[in-house]
Amino acid sequence: MLGLGADVNLAGGIYGLPLQAACAMEMQISRVLGTTVAYTSLDSQGHGAMTLLTADNCQSIDVNAQSGIFCTALQAAAYSGQTRSIRMLLERGAQISISGGKYRNALNAAVIRGHWDIVDILLEKGKEQGYQLIENGDEAWLGQIRQEHGEGAVQRWEAFWKVHGNRIV
Repeated sequence: MLGLGADVNLAGGIYGLPLQAACAMEMQISRVLGTTVAYTSLDSQGHGAMTLLTADNCQSIDVNAQSGIFCTALQAAAYSGQTRSIRMLLERGAQISISGGKYRNALNAAVIRGHWDIVDILLEKGKEQGYQLIENGDEAWLGQIRQEHGEGAVQRWEAFWKVHGNRIV
C-alpha cells in the first residue's frame, strides 16, 4: 500500500495511526487444537516488523503524531516493550513530553508494564529534552490500571513516583 501512495499519517481505528499500531504489537499466545502456540510481530532485535517497514520506507512519517488509545508511537512501544523501537523513535525526534492516551505518557506505560530498560532510556533522553516529570495519576485512573494490570502495576507506578517525584530529569 505504501508504494501506491497510502498516507502513513492518516488516523483511524483503535491504534490511530499505522506507526502506533506497529509499536503496540507484542508477543501473543493462542491455543490451537489444545496446543499452546506463541507467535510474535517482533523481529529478533525487538523491533516491530511493521515499525521498521513504516519508519524506514516513509521519511514523511510523523513520529509525534497523536491518535488512538496510546496517543503516540512512543507510548505504544513503551507499553509493548519494544526497546529498539523506542531508540529508533527517539533518534527520529519523538518527544517524551507528549501526554495523552491510555497511560497518559510513554514513561507511565513503561513503568506500569515493568519495562525498566525503557524507563532508563526515557529518563536519559528526558534529560536531553529538558522533560519535566509530572505525576499525573489520580484514583480513577489508578483503579483502571489496577483492574487491567493488577495491584503490582499500581505499586510499581507509585514506587517510581515516590523516588522520582515531580522534577526535571
